[in-house]
Order: sequence, then structure tokens, then C-alpha cells
Amino acid sequence: MEVDHGTDGQSAGATHPRLRLDYGGMFTAAFSDGAPVEISSLKARALLAYLALSPNMSHSREHLAALLWDRSDDERARASLRQAVGVLRRALGPLSDEIFLTKNADFLALDPSRIDVTLPDSKARGNGALLQTEFLEDLNIRSEPFEEWRRDYAARLYSQDENRAQSDYEVEAQKSASPSNGRAQAAPGKSMRYRVPMRFSLVLFAGAALVGALVLFGGGGFELARKPYTHGQNSIEITRQTAARQAHPELNQYIDRCEFDRADPDDAIAACTRVIDTLANDDPYKAIALTIRGSAHRWNGDFSQSTEDISQALLIDPTYHNAHHHMAYSYFLEGDYEQALDHYDRVKELFPVHVMSLYRTGEVYFAMQDFRKAEAAFSEAIKLAPDFGHAYLMRGKARLELGRYEAAKSDLRLAASLRPSLRTDAQEAYAAITK
Repeated sequence: MEVDHGTDGQSAGATHPRLRLDYGGMFTAAFSDGAPVEISSLKARALLAYLALSPNMSHSREHLAALLWDRSDDERARASLRQAVGVLRRALGPLSDEIFLTKNADFLALDPSRIDVTLPDSKARGNGALLQTEFLEDLNIRSEPFEEWRRDYAARLYSQDENRAQSDYEVEAQKSASPSNGRAQAAPGKSMRYRVPMRFSLVLFAGAALVGALVLFGGGGFELARKPYTHGQNSIEITRQTAARQAHPELNQYIDRCEFDRADPDDAIAACTRVIDTLANDDPYKAIALTIRGSAHRWNGDFSQSTEDISQALLIDPTYHNAHHHMAYSYFLEGDYEQALDHYDRVKELFPVHVMSLYRTGEVYFAMQDFRKAEAAFSEAIKLAPDFGHAYLMRGKARLELGRYEAAKSDLRLAASLRPSLRTDAQEAYAAITK
């Protein structure tokens, strides 16, 4: 199913280069001459896939950062977004200046007249050649807001009532808009039509209205809470990465792929290895690259290589808190709880607002059946991140073990409301209370 952005039967591609995006299986991008667009970063690919399904619509950088990096603090998420946009621009080359519309630095939008999108057609959907769950399955970036959007879009796209689905997805883009709001300005006579998930658009509109109301009625006292540091990079790590990029521009494509929690750990290992082999032993970014590679080895189940890499990172920089965090998690997964707690304690000394380390500390104590200390650790994480659904779930389970049933019920309800994906776990734990 192709989406047409032509004008009165005349192809815009006849005179202008275009970008071709195919959503009919593995998400692929190609130039109009058929040459593939090589996008090294998985999250940069996810960003392109998302923006292209809502063209001519300005998205705030704050929204995009939260969509793709939901487990990161605001500063790191915005920095990661800037890196992802940079990856896309480098991959698109000269075409990027035509595809990215927005001049306002706080918003991003794509020009639909430069993009051809192919969605899974009704035949592929109807005969089961491509399952609903497989839509954009290769863009597994481990971000719940993006995953919820993907599921919502797939559910509408694969609706059995195709007429209804099409009416939900198809909206008329504005033909002209003020450049100040970051939207495209279409030439006269151009009809720009695109399919977007109506329910998702309504959710965005409602969310924006709610935030607006809070600011309006807050009398100036309302302030959006900034998420504390959770995991991944912080400002120190970003500074070190920037210095490495400047000193070694030939490593940029490898640094793009040497990142935590990549869906393809083997590719992350290969990219990090290139970075590690190039950097001098006293380069502070080498400790970060070693930690990322160690994390990727852990994803592959190679705990020995994981701890070896992270140990090398700590030899370079014993104060690097994220190396202690990942070393602790490797020990935890291997069942060495005492070693794990030692490293989590070190993280707390070096970086007290590291929420994931506090949460993982709770998991260690829970595994040790020390439910009081587990409850205390989860409470510390919640104090720093009041919307941390997983922490409420685990604290609820700890309180259940301590016989604090009313408090446990409250935590489990909050977990389910904050994270719909936790609802089943919360319900099962709640059922145990009510027996």
C-alpha cells in the first residue's frame, strides 16, 4: 500500500530526489535511484520511521526524546536525539536539507513531497504473510512509548474493517502554515495525504492540552519535573564522547553504533572494538566504550567477557559510576549478590541519583529475600523517579512478602496505571493478596 504525495498526476520525483521507505517487513530506506540509505544507529532508524508516518507534522524534540529514550534523563535523552538526527543527516547527505523541514530548533518535521512510503498492503495483511506483531519488529529499541505507538499503529493498519482503518489513518495535511510553527508550506495545488493513527494523535492532543492546563492554572508555580538519571550516558559521558568524536572523526560511524542496549549486540561489540582499538589507554572515553562492549557481551550471555571488559574500564577510570553499575548487574545475573551490592554501593557514592542502580539494588535484596531492604531501595528509586512503574511493582511485591497488604495494593495499582505493560504482573500479584 503506497502513500501518494504527487501533484495533479505529476510526479514530484521527476525533478527532485526522493527518499523511499518500505514498512512491508524489515524497515528499509533507499534513495530514488535505488541505492540503500545506510543508517548505522537503530534509534536513528526508529526516529525516521516515526517521523515519516506523520509527515508535515512538527514534533517537539522533548516529545521525540521521551518517545525513544524513555529510560534516560532529559539531558541525556535530548543529547541522544541530537546524535540520532546527526546520524540521519549524514546518512541522507545533501537530501537531508530537503527532507528536514523545520527551521525551529525545538521541533522536527519531514517534507512528505520528498518521501515515498510503502506500507504492508491488504493482501499481505490478509493472508498472514506479515503478522501484525511483525510490523516494525526489527526496530526493537526497548522504549515503551515507542513500542506502544508501534502496537497502536499496527492494530489500526491491520484492522479487518479496512474502510474504517483507512479513514482513521488518512488525514489531509495543511496546505500552508506559518513558518514560525515549524510546519511545511505546500505549493498551491499540492495535495498531501498521509495515514496516521487517529487514536495516537488524540492522545498527543489530550496530553498537550493537559500540560497546557496545568501550566495555565498553576499560577506560574507549576514546573515539569525533570527525570533523574536512570541509565546510559550523563553529561560527563556525553562530554567524553564529544571529545572522542572531535579527536577521531574517522570513528564517528562506530561511536554511533557503540551504544548501550542495542538490539544487535554483535554489531555493538564490533563497533566498540574498533573504537577501543583506536583510542589510547589513557583516553577517558575508552572506559565508556569498554563498558558498553561489556554490556553487549552480557546481552549475548558471555558473562566472563563482560566482566573482563568492565574490569578494564575500571582500571582506566575507577570512578566511572556506570562501569560499576554494569559490573554489578553482571554479578547479579550470575548470582553473586555480595559482589553486586559492593558495586551498587559504589555507584551510590559516586552518583547518588542513579535510579537504575537503586532499583537494581532492590532487586538484589529481593532475590536474597531481604524484603525490608528491598522495600527501602525501591522507595529510594521512587523518590527520585515518581513515575517509575517497575519500582512500584517490585515494592508492591516486597510489601506483599512483608504482609503490608494495603500498601502493596496501592503500589500495584500505581504500577499498572503508570505502565500498561505491567498490568498482568500487577494483577497476578494483586490476586495473590485477595486469596
